[in-house]
Amino acid sequence: NKELIKNAELLLYLENEISNSKFKFKNIGIENNKKLALVIPFRPRNNYDKIQLQSFLNFTRFFFSNQQQITYRIFIAIQEFGRPFNRGKLLNIAFSLTKSFYDYYIFHDVDEFPWSTVDYNFKSQPEHMMAARSRYQYHYVSLEEDPYYTGGVFKISTEHFLQTGGFSNIFWGWGHEDKDFGYRIYRCGLNFTRPPPHAASYRSISENVHPKRDKAREKKNLRLVNSTNPKSEGLANLDYLVLAELHYPYFSQWLLTI
Repeated sequence: NKELIKNAELLLYLENEISNSKFKFKNIGIENNKKLALVIPFRPRNNYDKIQLQSFLNFTRFFFSNQQQITYRIFIAIQEFGRPFNRGKLLNIAFSLTKSFYDYYIFHDVDEFPWSTVDYNFKSQPEHMMAARSRYQYHYVSLEEDPYYTGGVFKISTEHFLQTGGFSNIFWGWGHEDKDFGYRIYRCGLNFTRPPPHAASYRSISENVHPKRDKAREKKNLRLVNSTNPKSEGLANLDYLVLAELHYPYFSQWLLTI
């Protein structure tokens, strides 16, 4: 498969860049006593997805080793096979399992690697961290262009995420749970920022623009945006089963039935 070969070559390139110390990350240092939980929603469809996850974990170890003031742990919420992927619900579950121990969260897609200028430190205001990515030729999505989009990589404090009611749990398959979450942020009286392009750019591992997504389900999800009550749907009505739980020195993972 040419696409898999291309992506594998890109992952190897990133690994080499890291090992050659070409990635230099500055200690930005904003309220660095805060503890970060970085959450990855995940479902491995094939061996390549597993390689991609391991490459992301390797990358973040080098990334944070150069931002010494950040205390962090990575949490991987893995969905059991059987139902369409539900990104929002996986993020809600990971938050619910860890909220007593962390000050802020970054919800992070596994196939997006930050530029060295992206800041993972705590911010008092929610922040959409990924506003430009190589998959879309680094087109910068301003708040004026799309004021509700929160996809890819998003930073928010524990207090503020509780205030929003979390993500909706009703978005199965690809798309629009992130836009619905944008509405939830505004509806609870908060807002969020986007950094300028140089501080909000990511390299996409897979350059395909979601080629296998279910268009019918995507349209259904679009109709569901801003249709539920965060006080009763989201963190308030989570149901799930932890099938397995594993802990490693710098990350943990759960296998979940949702």
